[in-house]
Amino acid sequence: MARAEQRERERLATHSCHAPDSLLLLFKSRSQEKKRNMIFGIVTPSLRGNLSLQQSLELANAYLECAGKVHDRGVALVMCYDTEVSLLYAKKDAKHAKDRSVRHGIANAYIKLARVLEGQGCGTESKAIYKKAEKLR
Repeated sequence: MARAEQRERERLATHSCHAPDSLLLLFKSRSQEKKRNMIFGIVTPSLRGNLSLQQSLELANAYLECAGKVHDRGVALVMCYDTEVSLLYAKKDAKHAKDRSVRHGIANAYIKLARVLEGQGCGTESKAIYKKAEKLR
């Protein structure tokens, strides 16, 4: 195992939400934004930046719904990660929105995300998400 990879595992192991090693490596690989060769061709990271505000919020809610239903903790945490990424895009677009109901919808999604994280035993992350929701209200 490479020295850098070992340091990354140690850093992630100190994180309060203990996830399986394979999940932690998935998060690391997602952040690298590289093209990957797959059976059906080249796969690039999703283009969430091209979604509208409503589409980003709808995508986040779809991820949340799935995260709340799955029984595998690793899959639930991946869905939570994808939810937060979609909400970040929605929040960025909501800065320019005049309608406060959009910000309220994003805040509600953050609250749902915090509840799912609590259910997965990620208390520290859940508190941070609750704070984000409060800022939007």
